[in-house]
Amino acid sequence: MKIFKITAVISSVFLGTMASAATQVFNETVATPINAYSSFSGSFDLNSFVAAQQAGGYDVTINSATFSLFGNSRANNTHTSRRSGSFTYYTTQRYTVRIPYSCGGIFSPRTCYRTETRTRQVPSRGNIYTERSGDFEGDYVNARVTGNYLSDDTAAPLVTSTNFQRTTRTYYQYGRSYGSVFDSTSLNAAGMADLLSDLILPYFGSVTRGTFDTLGLRLSVDFDRTPSLSAVPLPASAMLLGSAVFGMGFMRRRKKAAR
Repeated sequence: MKIFKITAVISSVFLGTMASAATQVFNETVATPINAYSSFSGSFDLNSFVAAQQAGGYDVTINSATFSLFGNSRANNTHTSRRSGSFTYYTTQRYTVRIPYSCGGIFSPRTCYRTETRTRQVPSRGNIYTERSGDFEGDYVNARVTGNYLSDDTAAPLVTSTNFQRTTRTYYQYGRSYGSVFDSTSLNAAGMADLLSDLILPYFGSVTRGTFDTLGLRLSVDFDRTPSLSAVPLPASAMLLGSAVFGMGFMRRRKKAAR
């Protein structure tokens, strides 16, 4: 009985030093292109991974996991130009007037005229134009698992400029709402409980605006991998057992010598 106890202690110490931490990444790809008002769903299934580890002689202990969302939207360039209003501007107009005055003296008075050039401001109507170019989609996506929510978008502020001329005013707007999206979170207690219950973590998501050309989800799992006691090979078991027997024999010899 003592031999088996010592063997068990030595085995646990020997195997404990062989435990190693590792990370396994599980990727899920959403069918693209995916447009606005479209939804997607699926699940991360870790059962085959854990089964493969056990078949290789390892026990797996999942410690934490990180849920991530990533994707990309290409530029959908458009260009529009339209008249969006009018404004009043003034121009200077020159005109000539005849100004009468008395001439000819006292005995032969008469009226004479002189000309004078004057100016005046004349109102006119000018046109206002708005030109828009670029991608104005502002793509939005969200995804969730139990107790955890992710979202991101490609919306960007408009880049504006103006060009004021005498008879026209033009407003230029350039949209840059395209590119990559990314969001990530560590699973909270609710998410971990759902994952550990059956090693399956369902996910749900939707695109609420725009179009995505690539879209994916990722679950990064941090775990400890420890050799199973049942998987210790025979030579190693024999070595441990021999060490235990040798130790017990040594202890008996010491007791006899003490007597």
